[in-house]
Parts: sequence; structure tokens; C-alpha cells
Amino acid sequence: MPCEVLIKAWNMPNGTRKGSFSVIRDQPWNWGHMEALPDYVQLVITDASRAQVSEYTRGWMTEYDYEVINHNVALDGYRIRLWSKYPNVSGQNVITKTQVENYLEGWNGIFQSASANEVVFDFGIYQCAISANFWGEWVLNVGFTEVSYDQGTGVHVIDADYSALAQAEPSRVEGVVLGVGAEIISHDLENKIIRFSVDRSLVTSKLKADIHDVLSKRFEMRRYLIMESTVDAMIAQGGRVEKTKAEVLTYMRDRLTE
Repeated sequence: MPCEVLIKAWNMPNGTRKGSFSVIRDQPWNWGHMEALPDYVQLVITDASRAQVSEYTRGWMTEYDYEVINHNVALDGYRIRLWSKYPNVSGQNVITKTQVENYLEGWNGIFQSASANEVVFDFGIYQCAISANFWGEWVLNVGFTEVSYDQGTGVHVIDADYSALAQAEPSRVEGVVLGVGAEIISHDLENKIIRFSVDRSLVTSKLKADIHDVLSKRFEMRRYLIMESTVDAMIAQGGRVEKTKAEVLTYMRDRLTE
């Protein structure tokens, strides 16, 4: 089944580039009067369905991955290398210290080094488990003390003194502790000290999810673009052309290869 593609005919202030696949529809389809020149050109791909070319509407994303360089079991500390998954050949969309430092310091991470498309941070599990990013704003007026750490199980037992929290309700505090996945061991209501345990795997899974979910963002609207000269040729032909998928691929730019 043929499909129809609406392609941007010029660079927009919001970052959408000339040559971007804006919308794809399977035929039969009728575009509105605003979905034409001067803003868009219409491309009919005669031998491909919407599903077969939908990848070309994919955004160029900033996403990070990481690996553990070493693990100090005695201290339960990790040295982690992070890098950008989708840089291009010319060095755009790489990871830098500036991009991630403030957020990872919110996990009590300590910067170690940076080089081309990589940064290295140290993280301690206990330090992560008492960090602002692990708990949220609740942690700001709470005093933490590590009671014990079992190297074999990776379980940290921690006391949280929340006596400085204004109008702290014990049930709400317990809800916060349980909400992050910790297990309550005891609760001294008089002194407002709650003891809980946190497993190493809980902390590392939350940190890994944060690296992927919180730090990910769109770098540019589209990873793939039709060459500007081809768009100009489409405009010169009246703004509506028919091509095979093979022909379209010869006009396609993959930003990662540039």
C-alpha cells in the first residue's frame, strides 16, 4: 500500500528542520489546505506503507548508557563510566561533565574524569541511599546515620532522624520510606527516628533508571532528513512528487553519520 509523507519545506524556529518527515499516512489520504506549500511538500512513496517508513520520524535523542568500572565491596562503592549512545561523527550530542554533573551530584556522585564522549563518577550505595535524588525534597531536613552494612547481602541499615521536619506525621514518614522501596525495621515515635534497610540492588536499579529516564531528552526533532536540495527540487515540481522507497533512501540523511 502506498503512503503519503508530509515533509517540512523550510527550517522552523522550534528546531524542526527542512526535510523532516512531519506526518506519514497510508493512502487513501487527503491533506488539508495548510498541509502544502509554502510550508510542506507532499511525497508519495509508491511501494511502502506507513509502518515500513515510520522509523524516519524518529527523533534524534540524547540518551546515556553506563558500565561499572569497579566495585569496592568493602565500602560498597562503584566507579561508573557514562557515555552518550547517539553522538554523530562530527561530535554533536556527546556527553559532557556540564550536562550531567549537577544531576548526578544530586545522587551524591563524585566526579572523577571526563574525556571524549565519556564521564566517570564515583557512587557509594549508602551515599546514594541518603541522596536528594533517591528521596526527593523530604531528605533536606533529615539526618541519616548508617547503622550497619552487610557485604554479602548488600543490605544497608540506616537511621533517619526527622525531628527537624516541621509537623512531621509518623504515618506520612513511614509512607515515604516504604514508597522508595525500603523496609522499615523500627520506628521511635518519641525521638522521631525511623530505622530501615535498603538493598544495594534497589539503589542501583533506581540510579540506572534515572540515568535513562531523567537525563534522556530530544536533541533534535528528527534524526533523518531529506536532503535540502531534494526538497528544493520537490518545490520546483509543484510540491507533490511520487518516488519509490529505494529512491527516497538515496535522498535521506542520517544525522549520526554526519
